Amino acid sequence: MDAQQFIEVGLHHERFAVPILGIQEIIRMQAIAEIPNSHSDLEGVINLRGKMVPVVSLCKTLGKPYTGHSSSTRIVIVCHGEVAVGLVVDRVYHVTTFSRIQNTPVGSDRVDQNLIAGIGHADDRLVSILTIEAVLEQRGL
Repeated sequence: MDAQQFIEVGLHHERFAVPILGIQEIIRMQAIAEIPNSHSDLEGVINLRGKMVPVVSLCKTLGKPYTGHSSSTRIVIVCHGEVAVGLVVDRVYHVTTFSRIQNTPVGSDRVDQNLIAGIGHADDRLVSILTIEAVLEQRGL
């Protein structure tokens, strides 16, 4: 990966990075209309300036325990082709670039490895870089 910017987001005590080029905007949590009989990590849809946007729980998609929403919960609106999709995250930290990015270690089973593009090194921490296309395609979006 070339030098790119990412948004660091938090899910529980872990940090993940989303490529900034795929992000349309970041909004505060709002009321989500549930969709009956939908996949468990599809929270529902929101009305974003007259457009219906599906909203996915990134915690549930990544197999993390769901702890509910708080005042720091945000919806990261990403573009997948012509479709906008919201990703619910526990918090948004900041924009970052990584000093080094390495491939995902083989055999790591904390998260489906198809969803991780690599591991970013920033100061004293390691951050898993999400492949947003894989996250959304896994959910049929």
